[in-house]
Amino acid sequence: MRRRRGRTPRRKRDWSVALMLAPAVLIFLGVQVFPMLYSLRLSFYRWDGLSDARFVGLGNFREFLTEDSILRQLFRQSLWNNLRLAVMVTVGVVVIAVTLAWAMNRAPRRVTGVFRTTLLLPMVTTGIAVFFAWTAILGPDGPVVQFFGFLHLDFLSPDTGWFGDPSLALVGLAAAMIWANVPYSTLFYLSGMQSIDTSLYEAAEMDGAGRIRQALAITWPLLNPITSIVILLNVVYALQSYEMVYLMTNGGPNFETNTVGLLSYNLAFGTIGGGSAQYGTAAALTWTLTIGIGLALASVKVISVIIKRRTAR
Repeated sequence: MRRRRGRTPRRKRDWSVALMLAPAVLIFLGVQVFPMLYSLRLSFYRWDGLSDARFVGLGNFREFLTEDSILRQLFRQSLWNNLRLAVMVTVGVVVIAVTLAWAMNRAPRRVTGVFRTTLLLPMVTTGIAVFFAWTAILGPDGPVVQFFGFLHLDFLSPDTGWFGDPSLALVGLAAAMIWANVPYSTLFYLSGMQSIDTSLYEAAEMDGAGRIRQALAITWPLLNPITSIVILLNVVYALQSYEMVYLMTNGGPNFETNTVGLLSYNLAFGTIGGGSAQYGTAAALTWTLTIGIGLALASVKVISVIIKRRTAR
């Protein structure tokens, strides 16, 4: 009898928890899982949104990998742009975020509070506002172009602005992405630095280690877990980049800033490829990018484990 009495409230509690979680689970299944599985199924069909879908197996994948020379070239160029963005954005964010976090960690608390409030601005700024701001900054009459023109660095001050120059457009796009991603990465590093035991620095100082030596021997190794998270987030962000690319350059000039996500969007809505929608090919592109991101994340994880083991030694 005691056993039954003890189980009844527990069963009721389990049912109540299940009922409370049910709406969130259903929304997640409907908004995330179902579209993902549907796009996977769609990647094996040729469909323009109007006629009946036709099963083609791996035909959509072969189209942009081997068969269609124009689409193959666009895919390779877009993938190369994604990889370059991933490197530039990740390296830039890590360097700037660590530097800002280190400066904020040593600044007075009042100054740190002001810095934290300022860092939140890019996180709450809408994409359209970012588009207009960076277009003005890197435009033909923007301060960056005017500054480099004053220094007679003509290759950094084109008449078309950075977004109109094929050799500088991707760099300008990476700069905008770095600006957008530095805030939360800085807060990650700042929280990590503030959690380090100060006795480690005191012991190192007694042994004669300076600030640079302390930063290299204590701060940076203890921030490895946070660095792994920051790298993962920025790599995924750069590989999935679509909104900022669409708003700022739309893949131009001459597809020099085109990304796989934007190429998939243009294929799905018939912007390229003869003007007809190609939902199957767009889904296949998306899944190819998904597999690539998975491999990239696995590589970053392996590298972080290797670094962690070497640091432990």
